[in-house]
Amino acid sequence: MAEETTPPLLYSRLSGLAKLLLFGGFAIFFLCIRIPEFTAQWDGQDGNGQLSAMLMGLSSANEMIFSRIDGQEHHIVGFAHPLPPYLLIWLIGRVVRLVVPLATLHGQTLIFALKATVTVLQLSIFLALLFLALRYARTLAAVAWIWVMAATPVALYGSNEVQPDSSTGLLFIALFFLAAVIAQSDGTGRAARMLWLIAGGFAAGLGKNEWTFCLAAALIFTALAHPLINFILSRRMKIEAKDPIDAVLVLLAASIGLVAGNVANYLVNPPDYLAGWELLRNMIFPASILSGDTHTWWGYFIEKLPYIFFHFVVDTAILIQFLRRPQIYSPILLLAFAFANTLFFSYVISSWGSFPRYFAPAFIGLGICFLIVLMRLPARDGRNWTVAATIMLVALQSLYYQWTTPYWQLWRGNTDIPVWIAKYESDPGRCVLVVDYSLVLDRPNINFVHAPYGGDAVARYLASIGRSACPHW
Repeated sequence: MAEETTPPLLYSRLSGLAKLLLFGGFAIFFLCIRIPEFTAQWDGQDGNGQLSAMLMGLSSANEMIFSRIDGQEHHIVGFAHPLPPYLLIWLIGRVVRLVVPLATLHGQTLIFALKATVTVLQLSIFLALLFLALRYARTLAAVAWIWVMAATPVALYGSNEVQPDSSTGLLFIALFFLAAVIAQSDGTGRAARMLWLIAGGFAAGLGKNEWTFCLAAALIFTALAHPLINFILSRRMKIEAKDPIDAVLVLLAASIGLVAGNVANYLVNPPDYLAGWELLRNMIFPASILSGDTHTWWGYFIEKLPYIFFHFVVDTAILIQFLRRPQIYSPILLLAFAFANTLFFSYVISSWGSFPRYFAPAFIGLGICFLIVLMRLPARDGRNWTVAATIMLVALQSLYYQWTTPYWQLWRGNTDIPVWIAKYESDPGRCVLVVDYSLVLDRPNINFVHAPYGGDAVARYLASIGRSACPHW
């Protein structure tokens, strides 16, 4: 029987026009499926207003508004998070405002412009993925996978908020995994491979402290697990052993990049960088399943399920492919897979909240890991049942989510909140609205306190200035 010929890479099989249509069609699909969110009100989650204000130029990159009373705004300077993700949002806002006058927009037009800004940032990540799929993959399953990823619940929800986890932070994390795609490819030389991993580690180091913690844990795991896996593959399965020098260089390059990224992160703003580590330390036990409060954790876990179904499916699929085709193993893939899972499970055990955005970094990481698997599998395996089942399961869950939730009714908008706010804008009296800043961004005459600071803190503040909260609608 004749051996199966290896098909050429996708980019050499598609004409220039076909590539243009592919990228254009994907961009249209990506944006159109998010129309319900563009036309909906803010969801009231903390941080949307703060980061929107940075995009609009209403605050600097390290300012958080606390209140606006009688036209006077009161800010808190500094975050308990590293500054680079917020600084990048602020810089993006400066560029956007050269084209779109955000500060002059109102109502749904402003909401659309702000959400579209972070969505275009996400789209750029997916277009980069599509480019790499064409450059390094031989099966159309890789392209189909990227289309399916773009419609998952956690990906869709990322366009409904202006948050670092699903915008600039997502970009930093994606850069690590995009670098891994290039570094693990056959056409990449050893020196270039190391440079890409240094760049990827650097990008990860610029993000939140917990992302550094997760990558450091993945590096340690890879250093311990790789020799054992290599031994099993070479001795038990008779697969050619990986050069140990390659594994050492992979770990060294990613570590150098991670350390350099953290040094740069610290130098940008030392107090915020150090405060991020303190916040992480305070969260590990009191705000996780480790606290012993399993009832709270379980309640949040159930709410997370629609957004983490993807992660469990992809994790299982990658492990199955490892077992079926151990030849696809590489130290880079192991490191990427370990990093994606530390990002995932560190938030699975958290009882901090059920916010979908926290799973966006792990989403892009696991999604790209599966893309790497598709690139490394023999071409005939691009059509095997496990690949098809993975793509179909993720696609069907996304359709189920959109069908069974009011997602496609979001376009109708929510008029209750604007009417309630307008009531106090025209007749403010002495009361103060307790709302997320996002809901009053375009209403400079409204007296308000930023609600996410917490009921006790807000009550003490209002008492200190002799004001009361406006009745809720």
